[in-house]
Order: sequence, then structure tokens, then C-alpha cells
Amino acid sequence: MGVRGRVARHRIAMRERGLRQFQMWVQDARTEEFKRAARWQRGGQRSGCRSPTLTEPSGAT
Repeated sequence: MGVRGRVARHRIAMRERGLRQFQMWVQDARTEEFKRAARWQRGGQRSGCRSPTLTEPSGAT
């Protein structure tokens, strides 16, 4: 069985389990914006703050 056949069987098996396939985009960890957000979250987690995407405008430090 080729790769396409194995992938097709896997997808069918996952659908039978009640799951569906989707594609997810994540932020590029190499960007300065990501580094700022990660630093902010590390400090914010200690003080109980939420994610900067919910409470802080883009580009804020």
C-alpha cells in the first residue's frame, strides 16, 4: 500500500472515531512580536493576567 492509501485509511479511521481534520496556523516563534507576547505572558501568568491577544493591542510592550 502506498502513502496515499495509508493516509486515506488513517483519515477514514479518525472520522469513524468522530474526529475531523483541520489545519491550524500558529504564530511564527521567530518574530519579535511573538517574543514580546511570550515575555508578557510569562509575567502575566504570575499576576493572573490573560493573553495579550485578548487584553493588549498589537505592538504594545
